[in-house]
This record gives sequence, C-alpha cells and structure tokens, in this order.
Amino acid sequence: MFNLLMDSPIGLIEIKGNEHTITGVYFTGSRKDKTAPKDSNSSVPDILKDCALQILEYFEGKREVFDIPVILKGTELQRLVWQEVQNVQYGKTITFSELAKSLNRLNAVMVIGQMVHNNPIQLLIPDHRIITEERILTGHEDDIYRKDWLIRHEQRHNGDSLF
Repeated sequence: MFNLLMDSPIGLIEIKGNEHTITGVYFTGSRKDKTAPKDSNSSVPDILKDCALQILEYFEGKREVFDIPVILKGTELQRLVWQEVQNVQYGKTITFSELAKSLNRLNAVMVIGQMVHNNPIQLLIPDHRIITEERILTGHEDDIYRKDWLIRHEQRHNGDSLF
C-alpha cells in the first residue's frame, strides 16, 4: 500500500492505493479518515500521482469528472450507494431521499445516509453533493465546512444555484 499527501484549498489530502487502483482519498483530520496521516512514500505509483493531478485540476475548475480506477471495499449495498453517488453530476445536489429512491430503497434513507457519510474515497465519490430534505448540509463541523466549500466551488464553475 502506498500513500501520497497533497495540499488543497481546504486542507491536506491523503491519497491511498496500490500500483493499479486508489483505495482511499481523505482530508486528513476529517472524521472520515480513520488513520493518522503518514509521510508520503518516497516512490509512489503513477496512479497516485495521476489522482493528485486530477484533484488539482478539480480545484482549479478544470475537471468535473475523475477518471481514476478505485477499489470500493464494503458490503454490496455500500458499493451500490457509493456507485450511485458517483452519478450525481458536477454542480448538482440531491437529497438523501432522492438517493434512496434511485436505489429503490426508500425505507433505508438513514442507513444510506450513514453509508454516504462513511465514503472512503472523498472527492472522487462526491458525497458533498448529497444533502438533507431541508437543503442543508450534514456531518461533523470540519466536514460541513468542506462540503459547503466544495458545493460553492462547483457552483462558481458551473453557474448553477445549488441550494
């Protein structure tokens, strides 16, 4: 396993992966990051560097879709939820209920919400685009700040009103 640290406008990001796929993208210090940040490996595979470049392009407003292979480790439902989150277009938001409806699981909104919050590959799986019925952001304080920043960033580059 390899890791790469990169700066972003909203905090340090740790990218984790192997020679062929990305296994994690976390804002360090985020409650979603379950491990302490490590120093970047001195020699990392090109895929981690490519991922960092695509994230940089995203922050520069030059990229709306990521084209990096990822491994989604989790239950079948978790993988379905994370895959569906990837279908939410840049500059758009949907509610947790709309996400549950798209998965044909209206009775599992709370469970799906927890799966969204436990997303292991932030940015590439844009969980910041999933909001509550009341059109507000949820999560821990540091996550809310980042979600708000990311939505507004996409709004500036997309021209759409998200709230």
